[in-house]
Amino acid sequence: MNFFLEAHSDEKGVKQIIRLILSKFIRRQPGRSDNEWANMWRDMLCLQEKAFPFLDLEYLLTEFCRGLLKAGKFSLARSYLRGTSSASLATEKAENLVIQAAREYFFSASSLSCSEVSLESVHDLIWKAKECLNLFPSSRNVKAEADIIDALTVKLPYLGVTLLPVQFRQIKDPMEIIKMAVTSQAGAYLHVDELIEVAKLLGLSSLDEISAVEEVIAREAAVSGDLQLAFDLCLVLAKKGHGLVWDLCAALARGPLENMDISSRKQLLGFALSHCDEESISELLLAWKDLDMQGQCETLMTLTGTNAPNFSIQGSSVISLPGYSIQDIVDLKNSSELADGFNGADQENHFSSIKNTLSLVAKNLPVENGTNWDLILQENGKILSFAAIQLPWLLELTRKEDYSKKFTSGLIPGKQYVSVRTQTVITILSWLARNGFAPRDDLIASLAKSILEPPATEEEDVIGCSFLLNLVDAFSGVQVIEEQLRTRENYLETCSIMNVGMTYSILHNTGVDCEGPTQRRELLLGKFREKNKPHDINRIDAVQSSFWREWKLKLEEKKRVTEHSRFLEQIIPGVETTRFLSGDASYIESVIFSLIESLTL
Repeated sequence: MNFFLEAHSDEKGVKQIIRLILSKFIRRQPGRSDNEWANMWRDMLCLQEKAFPFLDLEYLLTEFCRGLLKAGKFSLARSYLRGTSSASLATEKAENLVIQAAREYFFSASSLSCSEVSLESVHDLIWKAKECLNLFPSSRNVKAEADIIDALTVKLPYLGVTLLPVQFRQIKDPMEIIKMAVTSQAGAYLHVDELIEVAKLLGLSSLDEISAVEEVIAREAAVSGDLQLAFDLCLVLAKKGHGLVWDLCAALARGPLENMDISSRKQLLGFALSHCDEESISELLLAWKDLDMQGQCETLMTLTGTNAPNFSIQGSSVISLPGYSIQDIVDLKNSSELADGFNGADQENHFSSIKNTLSLVAKNLPVENGTNWDLILQENGKILSFAAIQLPWLLELTRKEDYSKKFTSGLIPGKQYVSVRTQTVITILSWLARNGFAPRDDLIASLAKSILEPPATEEEDVIGCSFLLNLVDAFSGVQVIEEQLRTRENYLETCSIMNVGMTYSILHNTGVDCEGPTQRRELLLGKFREKNKPHDINRIDAVQSSFWREWKLKLEEKKRVTEHSRFLEQIIPGVETTRFLSGDASYIESVIFSLIESLTL
């Protein structure tokens, strides 16, 4: 009696007694009937009322339901978990109780040697764990627990991974399990959908987590040589913006996959450039330039139905280069690989032919910088191969009149359509610029002419003039503009080219030197905005005509002085033309006498 009188002071001990009573009730006679369990619940209520009134009824119901679940009385447990007339459980507590019971069943399935489960089979324990969870099938937390059991018992074994529950408890990051599944057996990475399903069952269900799973699969596919699957997954990951896979995207974009088109390669490489580390930017930019050039050439091949498989050397037979696709050209590192098939004489003729081709589009390299064409062609296989194989073909396209009439979507901002010939010139200029070669003036003028060709908008006139400003010989630009003035019949188009011509004159006459491309661009934009504001047409006609006449007179005078200077330099080498033409009498007299003396000797 003394124990019952002082029981309230040892609530913890009383709770242990309650749990012990329920445990012995289960063990002494397994498989008790529902009536026996109902009587036990009534006895517990009576005991609480008479002896332990300080015990919470919710606690009693919790322990009673725990006992029912442990005894396998799942149907009866469902009724009591919903509550009784005397007590009820919160939904969250009932769910946690079910989850705990399921975990006890499931995690004991790996300990078959223990006496407590010696009479139970693994399948029976797993079945009981699932039956526990079926008591709350719509609960998110309970479903997550059921998914884990399904993953470990069904999905992972199908993928070749046998993982005991106790081993699963020791793994903190579910991604480690995915990596095990991907590498468990040859070809496991091919089960993409199943692997993603397992990931979701293990709780990796967010967009970022699914992307991480796809990244693991893509990397394993690449390691296994399945570049097509790796490529497909990388495209998906690039669209999702999963930056961690940038290095694999870059490798695939530059890899040997034959079925990957240029657009897809550029997409992967562009994504890699957006997410790569600082050390890789330079290398990836070079690769991007190679791909872009490759894409331009392939576009021209498609438009013209031509190719550049062979090149010829004057005075020798045609030399074929089978197997050298544009990708092969991009991959060449030095000239030895391309020249291996030639003897000494052929190599010399070969290099001479290539240099002659280059001289048609590029200016000679300055000698003072220590480089020359021979050195560049010997050290850079990409330049050599392109100049040998692609450049002659591109030049041939520019010479065919038919290609000046075929139009395609243009590469020039503001010009929606350009001819195949124009696009070919753009391709050549792009290649020269990317390799640090200065283009010849006639090549630049050719591009400007194609843009200025009527009908042309003001924007196209501005773009064409911008190209003319890159000419070394400014008078070549004057000739192009004057040609447009002679051929244009539309009044507005004529006014437009006059505006552009005046701006061109202003920029050259002021002799402005820009320190870099940015400063040059800002100067051009400012001048063109200044000269292209809306005006009254009649006012433009009067003012512009006057200015245009002055512009022509200035250019003609400048041209006359230049021609005289060149003539003097031809007659009297080393003469200071500016001083001579300024009318310096003493200087002129000394130069003339010196010339006469040199002729009499």
